[in-house]
Formats: sequence, structure tokens, C-alpha cells
Amino acid sequence: MAQEDGDVNQRYWAQIEDDDAIPTTSASENSTRRFDEAADDRFEQTVATELYVPSFKKPEALEISLDPIVVQTIQLHQFKRFVSDPANDGTQADLPSLRKAPKMSARLPELTKRDAHELTRKGCAALGAQVGFQDADAEALEILTDVTKEKLEELCEKLKVFHERRLLNRESAFPSAVQQLLSSVGLQSPLDLRDFYERRVRSYRDRLLADCQDLTNEKR
Repeated sequence: MAQEDGDVNQRYWAQIEDDDAIPTTSASENSTRRFDEAADDRFEQTVATELYVPSFKKPEALEISLDPIVVQTIQLHQFKRFVSDPANDGTQADLPSLRKAPKMSARLPELTKRDAHELTRKGCAALGAQVGFQDADAEALEILTDVTKEKLEELCEKLKVFHERRLLNRESAFPSAVQQLLSSVGLQSPLDLRDFYERRVRSYRDRLLADCQDLTNEKR
């Protein structure tokens, strides 16, 4: 899933070399304490906008991990392809289990556009593999990454506007800026996100796991 020397190189997402990865920095042990201290900080008034914005100390590193269920689903797809391969001479493989997911770390506050782009690209690649894609054209993956980036920026901009309106005591029918944002994209409640996750991530993994177990029993 990377492009090297001008050629499209199709590779499975998990096989991206460490050279492609985001520079990592271990999380500071003081991050939690710093966030606790930040909660006590007062709001500072910005003269230009007459808005109050929170003042807090940023952590040295932010740990970002893939969802363990997504990782297991990807491994189950690999397992199913291996067991179903006619070229398989009966070699046994262990059924993937739920394990701790790999981490991707982005340095803060020096999070660059390149870092954000790489994190988004890896996320898109992982989600593509989660639904069964074994490889992807590098150009197609870049398009998905750009579309995702634009959508995330749009959502963040909306959330900023909704939050600023609340700080200016503008009337709103929503209890929070986040819920107003969800409504703007067609979601009536945060529970809709939970239902989506249960249906498209957890239940999908469960069905795939059952299929792999059936295949394993047939091969015995």
C-alpha cells in the first residue's frame, strides 16, 4: 500500500515497513497528571473574538491504537484465505484471537500535516482490510485518504462553530455542541454510533469468526 520509485506497489496494510510509520515517542508518565492540572485552569479571554478558550498543558505524546476487534477481523480474513486456498497442503493455522492492538504514536504539539496524513492513510488502509480487501492500489488509497481528511476537517470546523455559538450564549435546541454536530450529519443520538459499531464492527467480526471456525472443523 505504498508507492515506491514511481511504481504502484500493492501490499497488505499490515506489511507496511517501519520506514513508512509515523515517528513514535513514548507517552509521558505525567500526561494524566497534566490533564488533571489543566482541568483546574481558568478560561482566558481572547480579545479578537471575545471568546473564552481553555488554557492547558499539552502532553508530550498521544498514543493512537487500532481497535483490537478491527485487527482481529483483518487476521480472520487472512486466516480464511489461507485455509480456503486450494494450494494449501493441509498445513494447520491457529485461529486468530483477540489481542492487544498495535499502537501508532503521533507527537504533540508538533503534529505536522504529514503525520496527520500518514495516520489517516493507515486508518483507511486498516478499515479497507477490515472489510476484506487484501491489497489496494496506492493511488486509490491516497484518494480515500484525501476524502477522509476533507470530511474530518469539515466536521471539526462545524464543531468549532457550534461550540463558539454556545460560548456567545446563542440559543440552541441541543444540549451540547457534539450532539448538534451529530444531528447535522443525520445522527439523532450518540447511541447511533454505538449501534453502528455493534452492527458493522463487532457483529461482523463475530460472523467472520464463526465462518472460520466452521472451515477449521471441515478441514479436520
